[in-house]
Amino acid sequence: TMHSTVTNTSRLVATTGGTYQVNARISFASNVTGIRTIDVRKNAAGSSAGGTRVGFNSASAVGGSTVTSVNVSVDVVLAANDYVEAFGLQSSGGALSTDVSAGLTVFQMRMVQTT
Repeated sequence: TMHSTVTNTSRLVATTGGTYQVNARISFASNVTGIRTIDVRKNAAGSSAGGTRVGFNSASAVGGSTVTSVNVSVDVVLAANDYVEAFGLQSSGGALSTDVSAGLTVFQMRMVQTT
């Protein structure tokens, strides 16, 4: 019930107030140029500048046949109906796909303690 495949599909929603562990990882296709970032935000309304940042990470690009992954693992206190979204950014100068094979790109949340 924390994720809808119909409305607000980018969100993981707290159904009960408490502390949640949020894990997010984005793996970008191989490219040697630029940086890759992941930004996890609370109640951002689909905007990478909205809401409150609760986690952030960046990495320099890796070349060859290796994907570049960035990840965040953070505990977040959420009230009922608060939500988190993960935003990825890359600065290679062109379009760059994410790699979703073998669970390389994930976004998950689990409750660890009720309020």
